[in-house]
Amino acid sequence: MSSTCVTDLHAHNSDNETLLHIAVERGRVDVVDFLLSKNVQVPSDILFSAFHSSQGKPRECQPEIIRALVNHGADLHARNSDGKTPLHLAVEGGWIVVVECILSKNIQLPSDILFAAFRATSHQAKIVFLLVDYGANLDACGPADGKTPLHIAVEEGLISVVKALLAQTVQVPSHILFAVPSARENKKELTCILLDHGADTNAPGSNGRTLLQAAAASVDIPMVEHLLATKINLPFDILLTAMSATPHRPKIVRLLVEHGADVYASNSNGMTPLHIAVARGHLASVEYLLLHIRVDQLPSDILRTALRANAHQEEIVRMLVNLGANVHWHGLTQNDIEDIRLAMSYEDSGESEDGGLYSEEEEEEEEEEEEEEEEEEEEFVDALDILHASQA
Repeated sequence: MSSTCVTDLHAHNSDNETLLHIAVERGRVDVVDFLLSKNVQVPSDILFSAFHSSQGKPRECQPEIIRALVNHGADLHARNSDGKTPLHLAVEGGWIVVVECILSKNIQLPSDILFAAFRATSHQAKIVFLLVDYGANLDACGPADGKTPLHIAVEEGLISVVKALLAQTVQVPSHILFAVPSARENKKELTCILLDHGADTNAPGSNGRTLLQAAAASVDIPMVEHLLATKINLPFDILLTAMSATPHRPKIVRLLVEHGADVYASNSNGMTPLHIAVARGHLASVEYLLLHIRVDQLPSDILRTALRANAHQEEIVRMLVNLGANVHWHGLTQNDIEDIRLAMSYEDSGESEDGGLYSEEEEEEEEEEEEEEEEEEEEFVDALDILHASQA
């Protein structure tokens, strides 16, 4: 006695899954191949079952199953509840073999597919190259932040990807240089690559500052040096920016002045670079600036600023008076005049510069600050000697 059992290969279970769904989710390559050989209908969402079963960690057999499904007409344009296509998932999962398989079908690439590549868990650069070769939109903008693929590649420090994108004559956004992270070891190399491809060094960032202003404000000496070596416009207030930066670096002041920065620029409060240097007690920068400022152009109130300096009060006062600062300015009080006389009396006495105004603790803090700046201040010695000699 025999019986024949006929199975409906297209039947659905209570979860609306077909035999093919179950075989795919369980990674049964043999069953998948059998069902496909029987020309079963391939559901539009079948590829998502394949990706879902892997839970982000592809089984060894999973790419083989996906390739089989793709070759039997699986819908490559289907989208899941997150709006992602099978290609999005393959790219994000770093499934290079699956990506190559899908791309071989010459499908229309989603406009945002390169953004998925930057989320890839592996093979990131190679996947980007593949997508670029297959015509991915290089100028697409992210829906949330408006960033292009080039922006993201720069932010991630992916030099090989940046080069690949630029090689495709991708448009270089005017503010792309601001995407270079300051902490990247390859910051200078990235900047050079972008400059070589036409990045605008004079374009302002979202806060209105140019890259040079940002570099000066963040005390990024290598970047300041590099930018000054290019054809760059110096903002009129660039020295004010440098003088207000923390920590103070005299070298940046020297670099900017050497490249034509305006030593007479003033802010809305009438403060010039010299005012700021004096007020903060930056002795080396005060001396350097004074070599580039005409005596008749010294701010009339500069002595009052010096008397209220954070450090080196007496020494700066003496320096200014000896240079010709106006000791008869109407804004000076009688106490100010007495303080000026007192400061001048210390010139040859060898007494403490602070005239007893600083506590022992404050003196120690001042000494620590001086030690931190000593190395950079020493760099001024040769330059100052040369300038003094030329003006003698």
